[in-house]
Amino acid sequence: MLRGLSRPTKRLIRLYVTAQPQIVISDDCVKRLKIVAPDHRFLRIIVEGGGCSGFQYKFEIDESLNSDDKIFEKSGAKVVVDETSLEYIDGATIDYQEELIRSAFRVLKNHKSILLQP
Repeated sequence: MLRGLSRPTKRLIRLYVTAQPQIVISDDCVKRLKIVAPDHRFLRIIVEGGGCSGFQYKFEIDESLNSDDKIFEKSGAKVVVDETSLEYIDGATIDYQEELIRSAFRVLKNHKSILLQP
């Protein structure tokens, strides 16, 4: 499968495949979660079919964990993603942005979304 690729490229691919899933939680996301999801509640992110690229993000404040959930935490704020959704947002940044016309949690710097687009 890796024939014809340079050694540095092969090393990067192996690191990427074997690395632990990771999500970056921005400071703005932490601040907002401490307000809307105190105590044992958390932000759940679900990737669903739909949208112009074939996928869309769904954000919920939740308090129940499922057996396939992965928990990411920063400064007491928690973000939870199921294993299937994590495949699509691994390495992304979860942010909270406030604008004049809307405020929302967002998935930023998702390199996998670029790879999934036709």
